[in-house]
Amino acid sequence: LIEGHGGMMDRTDSLVFAAPVFFHLVRYFWTV
Repeated sequence: LIEGHGGMMDRTDSLVFAAPVFFHLVRYFWTV
């Protein structure tokens, strides 16, 4: 997906995108 490393900015962007998704997935499976 990412061509080369963009430094902390790419890591931050990926975390900002992945954190909410991961949180909702965990909460969803935890309640089921």
